[in-house]
Amino acid sequence: MSSKSYLRRLIKAEKEKYLEKLLIVGKESANSSEISEGVLKTLKNIISEEITRNYNIEGVHGKKSLKTMANFYSALLDSIPINENCSGSAETQLRKAIQLQKKRHFKKLANTRTE
Repeated sequence: MSSKSYLRRLIKAEKEKYLEKLLIVGKESANSSEISEGVLKTLKNIISEEITRNYNIEGVHGKKSLKTMANFYSALLDSIPINENCSGSAETQLRKAIQLQKKRHFKKLANTRTE
């Protein structure tokens, strides 16, 4: 077996492990009957607030790109269901989920400062 072939199989196995874990987290934490809301409501269980503050999909505005973590990013997209209830592609849903998680974080910070 060539080293390239071995490396490809290793990368595929790593991606499949990520995907399996992401699907488990999504199923366990989804409280919504709407599948399309799954990633919006469960992203906080997959990606920490620190990551959503320091990363975005493309790596613009002084942030790092999630795409540089190719296996994780690919598995994350694969874990997002696409059906008639969904509002856009998996990447569009992920963008919305990251934005929502950031808004929730900053709202929580604002609320703790006013108390």
